[in-house]
Amino acid sequence: MSRTPIGESAKVPPPSPTPGLGTRSHNRYVARALHIDFLGILAVYVAMCVLLSLASRDFLTSANISNLLQEMSVVWIIAIGQTFVILNKEIDLSVGSIAALTSILAALASQHGWPEIGVILVAFAAGGTFGLVNGFLVAKGRVSSLVVTLGTMTAGLGLALVFTGGAPESISNGFLEEIGQNGIGIFSYQFIIALVVSIVAALVLRYTVFGRSVYASGDNQDAARLNGINVGAVTISTFVITGFLCALAGLLLAGQFATADPTIGTNLNLQSIAAVVIGGTSLFGGVGGIPGTVLGSALLATLSNGLVHFNVQSAWQEVVTGGVIVAAVLLDQLRRRRRH
Repeated sequence: MSRTPIGESAKVPPPSPTPGLGTRSHNRYVARALHIDFLGILAVYVAMCVLLSLASRDFLTSANISNLLQEMSVVWIIAIGQTFVILNKEIDLSVGSIAALTSILAALASQHGWPEIGVILVAFAAGGTFGLVNGFLVAKGRVSSLVVTLGTMTAGLGLALVFTGGAPESISNGFLEEIGQNGIGIFSYQFIIALVVSIVAALVLRYTVFGRSVYASGDNQDAARLNGINVGAVTISTFVITGFLCALAGLLLAGQFATADPTIGTNLNLQSIAAVVIGGTSLFGGVGGIPGTVLGSALLATLSNGLVHFNVQSAWQEVVTGGVIVAAVLLDQLRRRRRH
């Protein structure tokens, strides 16, 4: 039996790299692939805008651009929250119901004479609570986020219908109406708010410990735990962030129309997911970011706006949007194979 000579330290093999977090070369490859994907999507968007401007003289008017920027803002805000969740390798199907329910609660609070700040706070409290329930059931209950958020989506829509009897509720709130209906030049306050939220979210994901934890948890939860990351807390936080952003979107919609409609969030679920995936964020977690989501939201809104200019029926608009979603998912599969 061999022995280590006295005075010499035993040779210890170097620690192997933590699994799942990737090597530097792999990370550089992923970053380069994301950059190429973003440029490709940007090229598609620019080409679409050029074609629409050539086909319709009304497309590049200041009125239409202002309308387009406002139209995309609500989906954009919700898609930012959805980005956090999807980066964490989860999904949230309840975003539309949360936006609708929070706007209903704000309207009812307004009708009962609550002050403006109280109306806003009750909406954020409801949105945060829904997000907390979603996150807790997923992280601690170990239930699939697809199942959990499908349940809370149904519950949220049911509560909205119960509270209103299925009819829209009026809301009287000067502050919400101001930010929902006005702006600076062609830029609505909704657009400005969405832009600020995007910048903050991008900085959080890129430069904070929490942001890096979101990426690590979505890439490989076991490896993230080995590196000291509280995966459960990260998961809960992403859903709470999404709940707050849904409440913000619901308030903006209520202020824009001075009413809260219990069915207004019907299409927001798939639209927000589509915006995230089109923008290059992987449904398999750990890859993507806010800039792509912004571009995906713009692409969807511009496509919808262009179809309106060509008098395409709303039913066919849904068909086209559905096709874009399927194409985005297939592209995500191709991206995943390329990166692995």
